[in-house]
Amino acid sequence: MKQFLFIICLLFLNNLFAQEIFFEQKMDLKETKVDFLPELEREAYTILHQDNSGFTQCILDKKYIRALKFDGNYKVINELKVNRPTSNFIHLLGHDSLGGKYHLFFMNKKQNKFLVQEMGEGKEGVELSLKLEDELFVNAFDINDEFYLLTCLRNSSILKLYKYDGSELIMLTDFDLSEYDFYDDGRGNLYYAILRTGKNITESERTTKADKGKGIIGLAKGEIDVRKINNSTPNPFNTLAGISKLYIQDKKIIITVDNEIFNTKVVSLDIEKQEAKVDIYNHTKTICSPPKNNGLNKKTILRGSKTFSNSYVYQNKLYQVISCPKEMVFSITELETRENIQTFKVLGNDVRILFGNTPFRTITLEKSLLKNYIQEHESPSFFLSTVAKNFLALYAYEYNEETVVAIGCSEGCVQNFTMENPKGIGHTGTTTSNASFMKQKTNTTTYANNAVTYFKSLLSSETLEHQEGEIEETAFDKMQALYLKAVKKDIYLVAETFFKFKDRFVFGYYHIGQKKYYLRTLSDGNDEN
Repeated sequence: MKQFLFIICLLFLNNLFAQEIFFEQKMDLKETKVDFLPELEREAYTILHQDNSGFTQCILDKKYIRALKFDGNYKVINELKVNRPTSNFIHLLGHDSLGGKYHLFFMNKKQNKFLVQEMGEGKEGVELSLKLEDELFVNAFDINDEFYLLTCLRNSSILKLYKYDGSELIMLTDFDLSEYDFYDDGRGNLYYAILRTGKNITESERTTKADKGKGIIGLAKGEIDVRKINNSTPNPFNTLAGISKLYIQDKKIIITVDNEIFNTKVVSLDIEKQEAKVDIYNHTKTICSPPKNNGLNKKTILRGSKTFSNSYVYQNKLYQVISCPKEMVFSITELETRENIQTFKVLGNDVRILFGNTPFRTITLEKSLLKNYIQEHESPSFFLSTVAKNFLALYAYEYNEETVVAIGCSEGCVQNFTMENPKGIGHTGTTTSNASFMKQKTNTTTYANNAVTYFKSLLSSETLEHQEGEIEETAFDKMQALYLKAVKKDIYLVAETFFKFKDRFVFGYYHIGQKKYYLRTLSDGNDEN
């Protein structure tokens, strides 16, 4: 009977994923069992060729890296297999491809040592000379096939940027943001604002310990949690719910810091000019705001009032949302001019959200909850009360020459200064930022939380005014649907990836039961052809 059900599942998956599959190959991806994120050892990483001539798909397991080079017509033109670095270097950070050579960069579990692996026959990994002692890893990224590492000096507002050509360090830049305040009281620095710890540190404890020069208990073992965002595709809400996010725009690095409820701090790092600045963008005033000058701890009030806020940067505009059970305010501001472009509000007693184009949709993966996988709701009061129990997030996305904004929350998504939800981030309930770091890389549908609730709004790309009408399925929606159907049938997919190549989106995944890796294209709208 079990064999029969397994065959039915395989037939189901083949039929489900049959359309638009352009690559499938038998692979036996080995897995190493670890205490957190068992899927770590099987992952995918995509290198988009700068001349748009194709892309290289790297598929990793505990022993090997398989590199598949595709041309512009989605055909494999070259394959390569090299040894994966030692098990100590588990985090794949990024790549460079200067001089026609591809290098993949890795980081160790403690996030203080780094290794580069040249993609060539017989090549072995080379550990970089950089070893972080007084610095903490912030994030890594590539710009025009050049690899960068960003760190933060402990207990400071100094960021250090490293650039590598293979194993050779070719640039080091310091960005000193010490003149800027990252807390209203003027005593907190950037390090405190973007740090995640396993302790629930109060505002008074932070300032008192800092005044005494002793630092904060638990910070020495903390990790910085700045989540890298890819604007070319939508991002999962469990990534977006983070307090700090990093964006790459041309030769500039933008870091948004939402460590305080009523404003967003935007850190801009110009790589070419080696200049840095911080701008503060206040949220539109709402009825969520606590009374001023009441002498009480601000964050205590905020937690009691269940107020959350967050932001998203897209096409040189700052999207901000703040919400409590009584009201939600969504605003859009031009970054350079600081001009407010649009502001939308919804009250808990409204009949519906006027700028919403879809009902509220809740996606659930936890079978033990005995819920449907997808539920739809209409009531704004339901949505605002749901947000008040979780963490708020949003994203903007270009769709059919218009802009789609999704606003929602991800259950159990732990942010930096709270750490109050025991479920944490990740399938195994871990609360370390390793989990969030791994989950942010692939932009897939892998929900690490019990449920995600959201709605979508359609805006004019020119004026950002609300547009009436239905929003057709996006490629991201289709990928989510495929993933959810597979999970519902107990079909497990790992090493997922989702990226845009030319005018199409590509969804990649490894089917554990079939031991096959698949790549398929998806497009926005109802017509996939």
